[in-house]
Amino acid sequence: MIKTDLRPFSLRKGIRKMTTTLFGLDRNKYPARMGKAWTWDEDTKLLESIKNGKELADIAKEHERTEGGIWCHLCVIAHNMYNENRPMGEITVITGLSEHEILDRIKKTEIKGEKRKERKEARKEEKSARKKLEKKTDDPSHLTESVSKLEIMNLINDIQTKMTRLNILVAMMN
Repeated sequence: MIKTDLRPFSLRKGIRKMTTTLFGLDRNKYPARMGKAWTWDEDTKLLESIKNGKELADIAKEHERTEGGIWCHLCVIAHNMYNENRPMGEITVITGLSEHEILDRIKKTEIKGEKRKERKEARKEEKSARKKLEKKTDDPSHLTESVSKLEIMNLINDIQTKMTRLNILVAMMN
């Protein structure tokens, strides 16, 4: 996730400065732990802060993360608890999220999963079709099936162009 690159800092001194970016963003403008993995201790502290009624902005400063990152991680925790078949009332109390926010997150996650599954199936079908096409092209009797109408039209146009050039050359020779 963290990308480090070297860029010229001062040409006259020949010094290079190390700049660190996160997703192409300057790390110095964002909280130190933004984009880093959450630890079990950090999760515990986060839920303890929610239990104590701290504001999201204060929690974000404590954890050196963005408010959006805190909220998103609470949604992840809530979704995991939901998958463990915990009662919705318990989840809302522990995470401080509303039932609507939790269900919305779950719905979005499931939709993402379904789309990912559909893309995976489409790639699988495409790969299978490609293999069938390769098998057909190895056998000359099926060669015409593998050539599309567009390819045939392009070949015809190419032949017509070459015939025209040939006729011009023949006329020039006479």
